[in-house]
Amino acid sequence: MERNRIRSRARLISSTTASRIGVTRGLALALALLLPVGCVNALDKARIAWSDGEGDFDEAEELYRDAIDHEKYREEGTQELVEIYLQQAREQRDRPKVAESLYKKALKLDPNNEEALEGRARALIGRGMPDEAFALVEEGSKTKCRGCKRLLAVLLIDRADRYYHAQMWPQAEADYSRALAIIPNAAVALGVVRCRIARGATEEAAQALAPAADLIGVQDVDQRGQFLELRRIVVLAVLAADKPELADRLLDMAPAGVGAEEQLGLAIEVAYELKKLGKTEIALDRLETLVKHAEEGKLKVSAERVAELRERLAGLYIARSAQRLAKNEVPGADEDLARALELRPADPSLQLQRVLAIAGKGKLPDAEAALGKIDPSTGGYAQVWSILLTIRVHDMIASGRIDAAREQLERAKSKTLELPEVHIATADLLRHTEVNLRKKDAAALRSTGLVKYPGGKITRLGEALSELDWSKQSVSGLGAAYPYRAPGSEQKLEGLRTDIAKDYPFAVKFAEKAEATLVLKNNRDEPVTATVKCGSFDAEAKLAPSSSSRVQVSKPGFCELNLGGKAVTYVAEPYTEVEIPL
Repeated sequence: MERNRIRSRARLISSTTASRIGVTRGLALALALLLPVGCVNALDKARIAWSDGEGDFDEAEELYRDAIDHEKYREEGTQELVEIYLQQAREQRDRPKVAESLYKKALKLDPNNEEALEGRARALIGRGMPDEAFALVEEGSKTKCRGCKRLLAVLLIDRADRYYHAQMWPQAEADYSRALAIIPNAAVALGVVRCRIARGATEEAAQALAPAADLIGVQDVDQRGQFLELRRIVVLAVLAADKPELADRLLDMAPAGVGAEEQLGLAIEVAYELKKLGKTEIALDRLETLVKHAEEGKLKVSAERVAELRERLAGLYIARSAQRLAKNEVPGADEDLARALELRPADPSLQLQRVLAIAGKGKLPDAEAALGKIDPSTGGYAQVWSILLTIRVHDMIASGRIDAAREQLERAKSKTLELPEVHIATADLLRHTEVNLRKKDAAALRSTGLVKYPGGKITRLGEALSELDWSKQSVSGLGAAYPYRAPGSEQKLEGLRTDIAKDYPFAVKFAEKAEATLVLKNNRDEPVTATVKCGSFDAEAKLAPSSSSRVQVSKPGFCELNLGGKAVTYVAEPYTEVEIPL
């Protein structure tokens, strides 16, 4: 009966399993099954109980552990039990908790088993325990576990992504860099670049672009696009740091497959950025080179792109011409206009700039005649017409024809009120325009006034400075590319401001409303009380040391002030915010 029972178990051995456990083990098991029970050793008992997966796992596991306790069967028994654990774990892969327990048992017997290390790590991930999985594969990667190294890279990338979204840039960069060292990958290399950009490490980000470019394949359009956008960010940051040479090197760096069309956009943007940074000569030189190469066919771009390049180059020359004209650099402005006309021969707006250049040579009648030949519907015509009128206003004021100047200024305002040149001319006129005052108020101002008006003539100096402040803000707002500037307008603005400030020593800002704002500032070490009386308006301000108080005068005019015990008089003017130190 016993012999029959053993034979029935022998039939449970499959050829596939026998192949897996090895010929020696298979023969040993077959022989063991043919022996009387009393002659079966501890390891054979375990094999019989297991029956290549057809037997009782719990019974077999216990018997294998008994066998392993014997030195004679330890090595072979350990190998077989580890294999059983791995087989069971594979079958339980959809139950990560069970699988992880089995892999753990295998590792206890064989700590360096590659399949067990990787399998347990994946099971831990499946259980939502990435940190534990990370620690396991990090340790395993120090051995010959190739799968552990691959899995470590995956876990590093996953953790780096989480760090990145949490804005923990240095930690994210460190993990991306470690993963990149294990498995060179374009997406990971771009991750390093992103981290360095995020933490403001511009030069380091520039260095990281090169390996990223090398890893991007010709067919990888998406990553190529990502690279170009990241390169753009780095290049602009490098330019902002005043490192155009590094920007040049980055412009030449691109993944395989990037064509001239894709490169051209950034090259143009760099030129414009250099212009913003005051490096106009370099910007023009770059665009001139691009236009030349495109026209000669050295730069393989479409005809539309060539036309765009010419247009942009002309735009830079036009902008510089306007700037030169504003500085009264008429010859240079003329040269720029001539080149712009070569690039845009049919552009009527350039003829308008030519009119301003003629005026800059002191030939106002010729400029007016040239303007008369241009279609009034041309964009910019009204601005140039008003600018010519403001030039005449300044000339009339200089020759003492104040009423005639006022008439010409009103004509200029009728076309384009919000023009810097119009406000500069207004300031010039205001400084020659007397304030309408009662005789006794005028007398008080001449004797106790905060402002010592030249020749005792009380004029609207504060409002004039307010107009100049508006003009300066307007010029800045229009930007360097604005094409229509009066010849010498910058010099005129600064010259007027300097002349008026000699007599009106207070800082003045433009105010939107026709009111006066007095900013009383206590520069003393002790508290001060100030009073302001302007007609029916009466206000008191108690100022602590190094503090200020704003007093709003809705009806500007003659005012009596007491500033810490000192009685003075003052004219509050509309559209002004004036800082008065105590």
